Amino acid sequence: MKIKTDFITNSSSSNYVIAYKKLPSIDRQTIKKYPFLYKYHNLVEKMLLTDDKWNDRETCIATLPEDIDKVFIEFFGWDDSETINELLSQSDWISNLYKTCKSYIETGYTILMKNVDYRDEALSEIIESLADINSDFILIVNENE
Repeated sequence: MKIKTDFITNSSSSNYVIAYKKLPSIDRQTIKKYPFLYKYHNLVEKMLLTDDKWNDRETCIATLPEDIDKVFIEFFGWDDSETINELLSQSDWISNLYKTCKSYIETGYTILMKNVDYRDEALSEIIESLADINSDFILIVNENE
């Protein structure tokens, strides 16, 4: 059985595995005092989860430990009949990434696997800048470097 042992890379895209914490709910009193927060509250997540003509791979996301198996099989496996144990046993890189992602999920993070087209430099810059300035936004894999 063949499996992908890494992201498929070429000059036309950047690949990221991101762990991020969702923004907390903002109470009405704070929104009344700072109305701009209402519009910006979920901006980062909306931007990351938008798939448009520049993104050539569907976004994969996991929020629960049970979700990570499905996401990894979908993202790294070659066919749907493959189990997570088969996938992890054939690649140390994927196995280590799986363990890392699962540990982040267990501590309240959401895992996002994102492929960004080379024409969308702005999104790549935003992703990398967020990781530089925010401990709740972590680049586990950055194949843009």
